[in-house]
Amino acid sequence: MKNADKQALKSTGKSLLLFGATSVVFGLILNKSAFIAQFKKPFLFEEITTSLLLFAILLISTFIFQNLNNSPTESEYVKQEEDQSSLVSIVCSVLAGIIEEICFRGSLQLVLNSLLNSWLSIIIVSLIFALLHRQYKSWKTLVYIFYVSIVLGVYYQITESIWVCVVAHSLYNMFVSISISINKNKSN
Repeated sequence: MKNADKQALKSTGKSLLLFGATSVVFGLILNKSAFIAQFKKPFLFEEITTSLLLFAILLISTFIFQNLNNSPTESEYVKQEEDQSSLVSIVCSVLAGIIEEICFRGSLQLVLNSLLNSWLSIIIVSLIFALLHRQYKSWKTLVYIFYVSIVLGVYYQITESIWVCVVAHSLYNMFVSISISINKNKSN
Protein backbone atom coordinates (compact mmCIF):
# COMPACT_ATOMS: atom_id res chain seq x y z
CA MET A 1 0.00 0.00 0.00
CA LYS A 2 1.37 3.41 -0.99
CA ASN A 3 2.26 5.90 1.74
CA ALA A 4 -0.36 8.35 0.41
CA ASP A 5 -3.01 5.62 0.70
CA LYS A 6 -2.03 4.83 4.29
CA GLN A 7 -2.08 8.51 5.17
CA ALA A 8 -5.47 9.02 3.51
CA LEU A 9 -7.01 6.04 5.30
CA LYS A 10 -5.53 7.09 8.63
CA SER A 11 -6.64 10.70 8.27
CA THR A 12 -10.13 9.80 7.05
CA GLY A 13 -10.49 7.14 9.74
CA LYS A 14 -9.52 9.52 12.55
CA SER A 15 -11.83 12.28 11.32
CA LEU A 16 -14.78 9.96 10.78
CA LEU A 17 -14.28 8.21 14.11
CA LEU A 18 -14.11 11.46 16.05
CA PHE A 19 -17.01 13.02 14.14
CA GLY A 20 -19.10 9.86 14.30
CA ALA A 21 -18.50 9.26 18.01
CA THR A 22 -19.34 12.87 18.85
CA SER A 23 -22.57 12.66 16.87
CA VAL A 24 -23.62 9.39 18.45
CA VAL A 25 -23.03 10.78 21.95
CA PHE A 26 -24.87 13.97 20.99
CA GLY A 27 -27.84 11.96 19.63
CA LEU A 28 -27.95 9.65 22.64
CA ILE A 29 -27.81 12.46 25.17
CA LEU A 30 -30.41 14.68 23.55
CA ASN A 31 -32.89 12.16 22.14
CA LYS A 32 -31.87 8.61 23.04
CA SER A 33 -35.06 6.74 22.16
CA ALA A 34 -35.52 8.35 18.73
CA PHE A 35 -31.81 8.03 17.92
CA ILE A 36 -31.76 4.30 18.65
CA ALA A 37 -35.16 3.65 17.02
CA GLN A 38 -34.05 4.93 13.61
CA PHE A 39 -31.35 2.26 13.42
CA LYS A 40 -33.80 -0.51 14.30
CA LYS A 41 -36.12 0.34 11.43
CA PRO A 42 -35.87 -2.48 8.87
CA PHE A 43 -34.36 -1.81 5.47
CA LEU A 44 -36.97 -3.36 3.19
CA PHE A 45 -37.77 -3.25 -0.51
CA GLU A 46 -39.46 0.14 -0.18
CA GLU A 47 -36.35 1.65 1.42
CA ILE A 48 -34.11 0.08 -1.23
CA THR A 49 -36.17 1.53 -4.08
CA THR A 50 -36.37 4.90 -2.30
CA SER A 51 -32.56 4.88 -1.87
CA LEU A 52 -32.09 4.16 -5.56
CA LEU A 53 -34.57 6.89 -6.49
CA LEU A 54 -32.73 9.37 -4.27
CA PHE A 55 -29.40 8.29 -5.80
CA ALA A 56 -30.88 8.84 -9.28
CA ILE A 57 -32.13 12.30 -8.25
CA LEU A 58 -28.64 13.20 -7.01
CA LEU A 59 -27.06 11.96 -10.26
CA ILE A 60 -29.54 13.85 -12.44
CA SER A 61 -28.97 16.95 -10.30
CA THR A 62 -25.22 16.61 -10.79
CA PHE A 63 -25.60 16.56 -14.57
CA ILE A 64 -28.00 19.53 -14.49
CA PHE A 65 -25.72 21.54 -12.22
CA GLN A 66 -22.69 20.68 -14.37
CA ASN A 67 -24.51 22.00 -17.40
CA LEU A 68 -25.40 25.16 -15.46
CA ASN A 69 -21.73 25.32 -14.46
CA ASN A 70 -22.60 25.31 -10.75
CA SER A 71 -21.53 21.85 -9.67
CA PRO A 72 -18.33 20.77 -8.04
CA THR A 73 -15.70 20.66 -10.71
CA GLU A 74 -13.93 17.39 -11.08
CA SER A 75 -10.60 19.14 -10.63
CA GLU A 76 -11.60 20.15 -7.10
CA TYR A 77 -12.17 16.51 -6.18
CA VAL A 78 -9.09 15.30 -8.05
CA LYS A 79 -6.80 17.67 -6.13
CA GLN A 80 -7.89 15.97 -2.96
CA GLU A 81 -7.40 12.46 -4.30
CA GLU A 82 -4.48 12.78 -6.73
CA ASP A 83 -2.02 10.78 -4.63
CA GLN A 84 -4.49 8.13 -3.50
CA SER A 85 -5.22 4.89 -5.28
CA SER A 86 -8.68 4.49 -6.77
CA LEU A 87 -9.69 1.83 -4.25
CA VAL A 88 -8.68 3.96 -1.25
CA SER A 89 -10.57 6.96 -2.67
CA ILE A 90 -13.69 4.85 -3.14
CA VAL A 91 -13.48 3.32 0.35
CA CYS A 92 -12.93 6.73 1.98
CA SER A 93 -15.82 8.30 0.09
CA VAL A 94 -18.25 5.48 0.95
CA LEU A 95 -17.25 5.59 4.63
CA ALA A 96 -17.66 9.36 4.60
CA GLY A 97 -21.20 8.99 3.23
CA ILE A 98 -22.13 6.56 6.01
CA ILE A 99 -20.69 8.65 8.84
CA GLU A 100 -21.95 11.96 7.46
CA GLU A 101 -25.52 10.67 7.27
CA ILE A 102 -25.41 9.25 10.78
CA CYS A 103 -24.02 12.56 12.01
CA PHE A 104 -26.07 15.06 10.04
CA ARG A 105 -29.42 13.37 9.45
CA GLY A 106 -29.35 10.67 12.12
CA SER A 107 -28.17 12.89 14.93
CA LEU A 108 -28.23 16.63 14.25
CA GLN A 109 -31.41 16.80 12.15
CA LEU A 110 -33.16 14.38 14.49
CA VAL A 111 -32.37 16.53 17.52
CA LEU A 112 -33.17 19.82 15.76
CA ASN A 113 -36.52 18.39 14.60
CA SER A 114 -37.53 18.04 18.24
CA LEU A 115 -36.63 21.69 18.87
CA LEU A 116 -37.49 23.47 15.61
CA ASN A 117 -39.69 23.36 12.55
CA SER A 118 -38.55 20.52 10.26
CA TRP A 119 -37.76 22.87 7.35
CA LEU A 120 -35.64 25.06 9.57
CA SER A 121 -33.85 21.93 10.85
CA ILE A 122 -33.11 20.82 7.28
CA ILE A 123 -31.76 24.26 6.34
CA ILE A 124 -29.55 24.57 9.44
CA VAL A 125 -28.15 21.05 9.00
CA SER A 126 -27.53 21.71 5.29
CA LEU A 127 -25.70 24.96 6.00
CA ILE A 128 -23.46 23.20 8.51
CA PHE A 129 -22.96 20.30 6.09
CA ALA A 130 -21.94 22.65 3.26
CA LEU A 131 -19.63 24.70 5.47
CA LEU A 132 -17.86 21.57 6.69
CA HIS A 133 -17.11 20.81 3.02
CA ARG A 134 -15.39 24.16 2.50
CA GLN A 135 -12.17 22.41 1.46
CA TYR A 136 -13.58 22.60 -2.08
CA LYS A 137 -13.28 26.41 -1.83
CA SER A 138 -15.61 27.41 -4.66
CA TRP A 139 -18.85 29.05 -3.52
CA LYS A 140 -20.60 27.31 -6.42
CA THR A 141 -19.51 23.97 -5.05
CA LEU A 142 -20.72 24.89 -1.57
CA VAL A 143 -24.12 25.89 -3.01
CA TYR A 144 -24.30 22.53 -4.77
CA ILE A 145 -23.35 20.65 -1.59
CA PHE A 146 -25.98 22.67 0.31
CA TYR A 147 -28.54 21.58 -2.31
CA VAL A 148 -27.53 17.90 -2.02
CA SER A 149 -27.87 18.14 1.76
CA ILE A 150 -31.33 19.70 1.43
CA VAL A 151 -32.42 16.79 -0.79
CA LEU A 152 -31.02 14.24 1.68
CA GLY A 153 -32.67 16.07 4.58
CA VAL A 154 -36.05 16.12 2.87
CA TYR A 155 -35.83 12.40 2.13
CA TYR A 156 -34.85 11.70 5.73
CA GLN A 157 -37.82 13.75 6.90
CA ILE A 158 -40.24 11.98 4.56
CA THR A 159 -39.04 8.40 5.03
CA GLU A 160 -37.89 8.65 8.66
CA SER A 161 -35.19 6.21 7.62
CA ILE A 162 -31.51 6.90 8.14
CA TRP A 163 -30.69 3.94 5.89
CA VAL A 164 -32.26 5.52 2.79
CA CYS A 165 -29.90 8.48 3.12
CA VAL A 166 -26.88 6.34 4.06
CA VAL A 167 -27.26 4.13 1.00
CA ALA A 168 -27.99 7.00 -1.43
CA HIS A 169 -25.16 9.20 -0.10
CA SER A 170 -22.65 6.33 -0.15
CA LEU A 171 -23.65 5.30 -3.68
CA TYR A 172 -23.35 8.91 -4.82
CA ASN A 173 -19.89 9.33 -3.26
CA MET A 174 -18.81 6.01 -4.76
CA PHE A 175 -20.06 7.10 -8.20
CA VAL A 176 -18.12 10.37 -7.97
CA SER A 177 -14.93 8.56 -6.87
CA ILE A 178 -15.22 5.97 -9.64
CA SER A 179 -15.83 8.71 -12.23
CA ILE A 180 -12.75 10.58 -11.03
CA SER A 181 -10.67 7.38 -11.06
CA ILE A 182 -11.75 6.55 -14.61
CA ASN A 183 -10.97 10.06 -15.84
CA LYS A 184 -7.66 10.10 -13.94
CA ASN A 185 -6.67 6.78 -15.52
CA LYS A 186 -7.62 8.07 -18.99
CA SER A 187 -5.31 11.06 -18.60
CA ASN A 188 -2.36 8.90 -17.44
